[in-house]
Amino acid sequence: MHKKRKKWLFVIMILLFSLFFFVDKGVIGYLIYPIANKEACTQDYAAEKDCTLIFDGGDCSSNDYPAVYSPWDYTYCTDKLACVYNYKCYPHNSMQTISGKKVFCNANKWFDFDNRKLACEGADDCKRIISITNKPTTWKWIKAGGYNIGEYDNLIHEECCGDDPKEYFISNPDGSSACCDSQTDIVYNGVCLTEVCNDGADNDGDGSTDCWDTDCSIDIVCPEGVPATCTSLGSKWGWKCQASNRICSGAYANCNDGTDNDKDGNTDCWDPNCPLDVSCPQGTSAICSTATNKWECPRHPGSPYGINAHIPWGNTVDEVSKLGVGFERMELSWAKIETSKGQFNWEASDYDCYINEINRRGVDLLIILGDVPSWANGGLGPTYAPINCQDWYDFVYQTVNRYKYKVKYWEILNEPDLGTFWKSGSDSYVNCMLANAYLAAKAADQNAKIVAPAVNNPSSSFLTSVLTNGLGYIDIVSVHTYSGYKNGDYASTLSQIDTVKSNLAGYGVTNFWATEIGAKSNKIDFYQKVLEGRLKRGYPKKFFFYAFTDADSWNLADKSGTFPDYSWSYRSEYYTYKDFIKNNPY
Repeated sequence: MHKKRKKWLFVIMILLFSLFFFVDKGVIGYLIYPIANKEACTQDYAAEKDCTLIFDGGDCSSNDYPAVYSPWDYTYCTDKLACVYNYKCYPHNSMQTISGKKVFCNANKWFDFDNRKLACEGADDCKRIISITNKPTTWKWIKAGGYNIGEYDNLIHEECCGDDPKEYFISNPDGSSACCDSQTDIVYNGVCLTEVCNDGADNDGDGSTDCWDTDCSIDIVCPEGVPATCTSLGSKWGWKCQASNRICSGAYANCNDGTDNDKDGNTDCWDPNCPLDVSCPQGTSAICSTATNKWECPRHPGSPYGINAHIPWGNTVDEVSKLGVGFERMELSWAKIETSKGQFNWEASDYDCYINEINRRGVDLLIILGDVPSWANGGLGPTYAPINCQDWYDFVYQTVNRYKYKVKYWEILNEPDLGTFWKSGSDSYVNCMLANAYLAAKAADQNAKIVAPAVNNPSSSFLTSVLTNGLGYIDIVSVHTYSGYKNGDYASTLSQIDTVKSNLAGYGVTNFWATEIGAKSNKIDFYQKVLEGRLKRGYPKKFFFYAFTDADSWNLADKSGTFPDYSWSYRSEYYTYKDFIKNNPY
């Protein structure tokens, strides 16, 4: 009998050992499902129904996480409310990180903490997570006080505050608390409040008001390169763009782009953040144009007065405008714009900006086209004709078409009779450069005017050749009259002007433009007498003194300092010219 008891005892022990072994491995876990923890369902076989799915507690048939698969997923836990993942039991009411994801175990269910909203897809889950009473001491379940905070961002559900970045539990003496995204927030009636940035009050009690508070970001759009500063606005503080006279360096770009960048209902010059950014001649004022939404000076297209200013770098555009001239002559380089065949570099070359700025200041432009790129003539240099004249045609067409609403007058090369600026001769000038420029310009803009040939010597054979062979490609004949430039001999210059007028009459040309005229000494008398002589004669129809600046002894004004905010000093002849224009506008 004793031996039999031993035998049965041994059998019982073997059975118990086997039972616990197989339960642990999950082979018969389903048989004890009612008394064991609900498993992490992975749909590894069809018999699994009505069980707890990893992370979101759905039905096995939902197939939300088919990748989590194992035939050995049954695990026995001593805590009936525990949660299971990968054979391991996790205690009820605990925060865990599983596969890099923060989850919370409550009553056999995994709840999401990282805004994937899996735990909140059903109303029951949300109720369940709110009703937790045994909260971890390190995590506080509170009302969401701001948008995009934690898992529940609708300001209704409670949430776990602190499990994600930028979540801060804020409590106030008034008894309210909330989950906020800044440690400096205050809470009022369960809502997170940052500094109100334009009411003159220290709303969050941190000692800083309005835009001086670090909670207040810049709420205006300033032009590139122009900083915003916190400025007194009477009883409150606010952001304002710093005043600047920067030109063509990105500044005030947003004030001239036709867009309401700061969404205040005002565009460009109608916006108080966009200061007056043009200077007009004495006696005139800029207006905010209803047509363009830009500050503009009044135009005087009938004015005969012009100035050579090369490219009006920086605030030179304002200085040219204040002089009162009707026209400014500047060059536009083919080589700088079309850097390789068909590749046009308009913005980077700054021509868009300069043309816009001069145009807004009421000054019309005469633009010199030239400077052949190396790719177009085999690298011979900018003063040699292109190999294929179609390339020149294409460039002129693109240029005139781009600026046809702002520029009407185009001069073809500068002083091509001098070997300094053109080395391919008069025939190439007429047949390639002049003819193609004329045809391309008219194709792009039927109102475009071709001005040529801008010769340095009006008595040269070069001018004779151009008038004989290419006059049909010219709308306005242009010459340079420099006979008295060395010592300011105005009588010699006026005599040369008379000779040009007489010679051109032989070709049926009744008037012309002197697109360069000037002297290097005795300039006050020279300017005064030439201006009086031109007014008496009525010709040239338009003339352009050389030069406003950047030409040493020829200058009317001298600049110092750095781009773009130059300082200016004016020579006596500057005032001679300015006063004459004011007293004799036409």
